Amino acid sequence: MDNSEIKSEYYRKALNYVESNGINIYGVLVHGEARELLQFLNNKNIKTIEINGVLPSKYINLLSI
Repeated sequence: MDNSEIKSEYYRKALNYVESNGINIYGVLVHGEARELLQFLNNKNIKTIEINGVLPSKYINLLSI
């Protein structure tokens, strides 16, 4: 991030807004191993999450074999 005063003020205001009002995300692509995804779902900072679909990947993580 640029360290100019104008941009610093912009990011401070954006952070204050998010801290006061929260944030809603309506779509995201999450990639990970099953155990990592389960840990993600149990994260206490996530208040609600709804999973509408899970698709398998055609790619194999050769590092975990």
